[in-house]
Amino acid sequence: MASPLRRATGIGARARASAHATPVGSFILPLRKLVLDYCPHGISSEPLRQWMRDGNVERWARDRPAVEVVVRERPGRHPVGRGEYPHNREKVVPLQKHPYEELEGRLQMLADASGAKRDLKWKRNTVVSGSVGSEEGNAVRGMWSQLHADGREI
Repeated sequence: MASPLRRATGIGARARASAHATPVGSFILPLRKLVLDYCPHGISSEPLRQWMRDGNVERWARDRPAVEVVVRERPGRHPVGRGEYPHNREKVVPLQKHPYEELEGRLQMLADASGAKRDLKWKRNTVVSGSVGSEEGNAVRGMWSQLHADGREI
């Protein structure tokens, strides 16, 4: 029987609850859904069709039970892998120029991605000026101060 002090403070209950609140083993892939679009008779879809015929889609889906895998026929279109992530994000990877051996890597790239927007390559570099005493941010002419300006009137 627990003491009245222990029952009143709930020390034992907190200790038991915190043991199960650890995040170990609770990682979930950000990828929610993988959609594979292919053409049933196009030559650019041949590697993807062969990859699906060999049973790789079922194996890939079995290895990742948290990901919904959808295969769609889109006649007259190039093959595409589309990953859907939380917060309505989506990444599209064209699969038409990749041989059979590289398809697994391309789909793994979608599975490993976080779904965050990519930084643009042409993003302008921003100027970061350092503090007054640092070596990086010292201005060529020194620090300006109104107290040291000559008192010319206009």
